[in-house]
Amino acid sequence: MSDLTDLLRRCTVQVKAGTSTGSGFFVAPGKLLTCAHVVKSAYEHRQALHILYQNRTLPADIATYLPSEDLALLTVPDRTHPCVYLAADHKV
Repeated sequence: MSDLTDLLRRCTVQVKAGTSTGSGFFVAPGKLLTCAHVVKSAYEHRQALHILYQNRTLPADIATYLPSEDLALLTVPDRTHPCVYLAADHKV
């Protein structure tokens, strides 16, 4: 397995939003990217969001919701995870 494949696996989470389940990945400390359709019901009905990461359940909040782009940025209290940075500049 390559280092990149291993990193991607360690950065991937399961997102639980109401009755919807999807995946996401950490893109910065305490921030993860998922699809807007995964969190749509939770966004519209103010339902609780959770992520499953390394056998732990963590609460999550929607920081940015972009349905036209099918993207949502979530925040979580844990900032100790690895990240798949989307740019060379790692400032958040």
